[in-house]
Amino acid sequence: MRKDGVNPDMLILGSAAQEMLLQNEKFLKLLDNRRVEIGEIKPAELENGIGYLGRMIVPGSAFDLYTYEEWIPDEVEKDANGHPVLKPIVDPETVIIQSSREKNSMLYGAITYVDRGGNFVTRMQEYVPRRWWTENPSQKFVSISTRPLPMPHDLKSWYVLKGVVTGAA
Repeated sequence: MRKDGVNPDMLILGSAAQEMLLQNEKFLKLLDNRRVEIGEIKPAELENGIGYLGRMIVPGSAFDLYTYEEWIPDEVEKDANGHPVLKPIVDPETVIIQSSREKNSMLYGAITYVDRGGNFVTRMQEYVPRRWWTENPSQKFVSISTRPLPMPHDLKSWYVLKGVVTGAA
């Protein structure tokens, strides 16, 4: 990443990668050195499933370590009852390396639905609110749909390491 002009300063760890790091004797021994401060592990719970682990300093870089524990329903894979299977946004065995100083944008995909008249309607906006009702039984429903798409301006500003825990490629 540095050869491409990017200085990463953040690591986002999946839950299994975080456990592996915090149980790694070599890593923990580096932190427990009275004369050299390599970093500190000082976990803090932030908001919306984000956890802060601490800071790690390696030659030429300092990384803030984060975890992200939000789970979302997979609309394709269903369980035995036909309900969407919940999956973590960040795979447990993944580490994401990125720079917080690189420019990024949040784009939103189109939402298509059928309106009360049976017509397909497509909206391109951040949030698409909808409401509908049934008469028998009498029920009213409200939903808000969104299709966020994070877009880095420079594809070389982040790197995803998969299979960190198992060693899979």
